[in-house]
Amino acid sequence: MWAYYREGEIIGVIATQGTSHISLMFVDKRYHRKGIARQMFCAVLEDIKRNEKLVQVTVNSSPYAVKAYEHLGFAKTDDEQEKDGIIFVPMSRSL
Repeated sequence: MWAYYREGEIIGVIATQGTSHISLMFVDKRYHRKGIARQMFCAVLEDIKRNEKLVQVTVNSSPYAVKAYEHLGFAKTDDEQEKDGIIFVPMSRSL
């Protein structure tokens, strides 16, 4: 898990499950569209590349965040799904 701080306040977090699946990414709404998600994602990618020889990163995006993940280079790999009451869109990005 990584956190992005500004003036001692956490304004963003990103976490992976295993080595190549993003389990969550969040940026405080006040800081959207300022490149914070990209900075956090790039830090995660560098860590993954250092530790593993992987070819892709995956995420189960909320429908709300699909465009944000597309801006980070992800593409949908399947239609919107629901599991245990959670709606998500499977996505992946080549490394």
